[in-house]
Amino acid sequence: MTNHWIPYREKFKQGIAKYNFIGHAPTSPKLTLTVGQKVTLLARSTDGQWYYGETVYRFGIETVTRNPNNPPVDRRGIFPCSYIHDLRKSDSKEMSIVDEITCVLREWHMLWKTLYLRNRTEFNSLSKKMEELIDLRGKIVSQKLPLDELKSVKSSASTTMDVGNKTLGLDLVVRDEHSNLLKPKDVSTPNMYKMHEEANERIRVSLKANSRPISSVSDTYHSMCHSIGKLLS
Repeated sequence: MTNHWIPYREKFKQGIAKYNFIGHAPTSPKLTLTVGQKVTLLARSTDGQWYYGETVYRFGIETVTRNPNNPPVDRRGIFPCSYIHDLRKSDSKEMSIVDEITCVLREWHMLWKTLYLRNRTEFNSLSKKMEELIDLRGKIVSQKLPLDELKSVKSSASTTMDVGNKTLGLDLVVRDEHSNLLKPKDVSTPNMYKMHEEANERIRVSLKANSRPISSVSDTYHSMCHSIGKLLS
């Protein structure tokens, strides 16, 4: 393995992990990555095979438990270039929804297991939405969709996330016409109210259209455990 590195001049050059990567032993210079995890790229090996960088920890995307009696988690290391999707200005918005989907799946996964233990009717509905998100996420990450189809897939993914959050009693977010998240500071109060009303109406229509039952609780649970495990473990 080469030990010659070319540092990046950009202050924040980032990427998204396309596959899981295991760093093996604690003393290994290789950094363990999870699909969908965001990384800051600090340098690239001269042979073009490896990146040196660090994982990006952001509330809602990654959580780190720090014990004052233990040293901080080392989050820098090397990883294969082929495992990383380079975030560039032209596609940063497309990949940001992948980041959001991964975050939502992780949050739902914990609530989903609770619903299974309680055997509540919401379990099947949430399972279906998680399956849909995994499929839609895969289509976006593939980068093989024409622009019009990509827009449709992003819209479907955002609607699925919004409906699921509404069902679980989580916060409702506001989006622009391209399904990207909007910050309150960028939208006037009247427009924010209007967008909230439009989002609520889309959710009501979607809930009405997707009220049919799916597989049995037992079959769904084991199937989803396998799918979610592959994506998030």
